[in-house]
Amino acid sequence: MNMSATGRIPVTLIGGYLGAGKTSLLNHLLTHAGGERIAVLVNDFGALGLDAALVARRDANTVTLTNGCVCCSIADDFGTALDTQIRADEPPERIVVETSGVAEPAKAARYAGGWPGVRLDAVLTVVDLETIRSRGKDRFVGDLVVRQIEAADLIVANKSDRVDASTRRSAARWLTRRAPRSTQIETSHGRVAPAVVLGVDLHGSGGLHEGFGNGRIRSHSPNVPVSPASEPSNRMEPESHAATDRNAHPPFVRVSCRAGEPLERAALVTALDAIPGTVMRFKGVVRLREDPDRPRILQGVGRRWSLEPAPLHLPAALGIGGDSAIDLIGVGPAGPIERAARRIAPVP
Repeated sequence: MNMSATGRIPVTLIGGYLGAGKTSLLNHLLTHAGGERIAVLVNDFGALGLDAALVARRDANTVTLTNGCVCCSIADDFGTALDTQIRADEPPERIVVETSGVAEPAKAARYAGGWPGVRLDAVLTVVDLETIRSRGKDRFVGDLVVRQIEAADLIVANKSDRVDASTRRSAARWLTRRAPRSTQIETSHGRVAPAVVLGVDLHGSGGLHEGFGNGRIRSHSPNVPVSPASEPSNRMEPESHAATDRNAHPPFVRVSCRAGEPLERAALVTALDAIPGTVMRFKGVVRLREDPDRPRILQGVGRRWSLEPAPLHLPAALGIGGDSAIDLIGVGPAGPIERAARRIAPVP
């Protein structure tokens, strides 16, 4: 499912202090994002434009990426850069913005969130596990570093291969104290699965309907085919499968749930607000009891989520009919994620 079905292009912001590994993360995403058309706006701090050069080959105001995507670099006018992408003959399916190491992602997020034709999908802040605590306490840049962390929906704790387990745990606690509502994922060399960061389907499943069993929860790898049950209901039975993604570090778990009856909005909001921190991303199509004939697109990253009207043809295109169908992607044991799915679509 292309989330730009809402009519607005999703914008993902990648922030973090100098040297954290933003460009490594961006290159990994672009290399493994399948066929999705991604425009990349690179906001370099220095005059050389080194970050953009490391991402792609520059050609006038347009850059041809190694994976065939197209990007441009942000000059002084962020809005003009967004408008250029929105008004293109073939607009991108997603815009990814790499902010400079001294930028405050929250400001760019407010700008992107209010710009016509786009919607803010998520703010990612990349941190260097080896240096983040000393950076955060620095008398000159510490306040900026902490604000970058506080703005994050998803904190990418990078360079985990350079520190021991004790340092990783203490850094995770330090980050949690500064951003208690942000989700954290540990990695090295910027290797995070685009399915987690961007919500794209890397394994050719063709949409959310594959991997959903009517009236069931399933936890599985996107590589593992799952056959749907025969009749829709709200009954859910956990079924666990291997949960490893070759492109992810660490491996992630995907839990899929489907409900045959419309969901109550208040109960859904309560369940979404209670999603555990191990859930990186969730998305799906839901029908609400208050207005069952109008499907909604649900999408969330970490603690940020939104519910928007979906095109009326979308459920049929996905093969889910009148059901609600949701994917949750996270790390760690499947149990807490399965329980979160049960709260979203409880047993009647």
